[in-house]
Amino acid sequence: MSLNLPVLIAASVATLSIIALYKKFKGGLISYIRGPKSNSFIFGHLLEIGYSPAGDFHFPWQDEFGSVIRIKALFGADKLILSDPKALQYIFHKSAYSFTKPNAARTLMHTMDGPDLVWSEVP
Repeated sequence: MSLNLPVLIAASVATLSIIALYKKFKGGLISYIRGPKSNSFIFGHLLEIGYSPAGDFHFPWQDEFGSVIRIKALFGADKLILSDPKALQYIFHKSAYSFTKPNAARTLMHTMDGPDLVWSEVP
């Protein structure tokens, strides 16, 4: 059984488009949090943040939207930027085990540094 490459590409594009549209219109737990408008649905704010000096976007956004900001990541996924000291203290000191690392981040840390304290988590 051989697969036709154009059909495979078209099916992949259609699947990714359906997933992206579903995520865009579904909303989410953080969809009510204010944040800047994104110029790109595919890259979100990641190009702006990645190719600018540290703080060029964060500080004006913090002045406009406050200490909790919703930004867009790849394909319209919502991400949070926190700069509230109380929220950060809660996350890092009080309930760090409630905020587990994504599997991709754990795999990357394990690949780069091996099984160490940063990689480990309590399930």
